[in-house]
Amino acid sequence: MNEEIVTAPLPGKILEIKAKEGSVIKPGDVVVVIESMKMENEIRAQTYGKVKEIKVRSGEVVDIGRELIIIEREGGEGYGK
Repeated sequence: MNEEIVTAPLPGKILEIKAKEGSVIKPGDVVVVIESMKMENEIRAQTYGKVKEIKVRSGEVVDIGRELIIIEREGGEGYGK
């Protein structure tokens, strides 16, 4: 299976999980919001696909590199329209 694993680019607290398992996403879609140093950081998808698994929950504290979301790569330009 061709997958993209979205990881935390910085340490912080998960404020919000925007993606839902099974939802269709495209590059640039915000999937998770992490608070770090009192700033909200939007973590975005880099590929077209479907959310296979959410590996964190709101309120959880994560370190750099922690797996957040697994996306099954699918489609391409226009996928999910």
